[in-house]
Amino acid sequence: MDRVSRHRQEEERLTLLREHRERVTTQIDELTRCLSSINYKVGAYEDIPAQGAETTGEAHPGA
Repeated sequence: MDRVSRHRQEEERLTLLREHRERVTTQIDELTRCLSSINYKVGAYEDIPAQGAETTGEAHPGA
């Protein structure tokens, strides 16, 4: 393989790697948004028993 062909192949590989990096970064961003939403919902559900205990005067089960 001559020097020009090798350089062209390296450039093609670099392009592929940059495109792959962009796709992975996009996926990470999407998953991070999903995780944030899930964490918010978990927090909301975790607060429900505490709110019920405050209004009824009962202790939180398992507390």
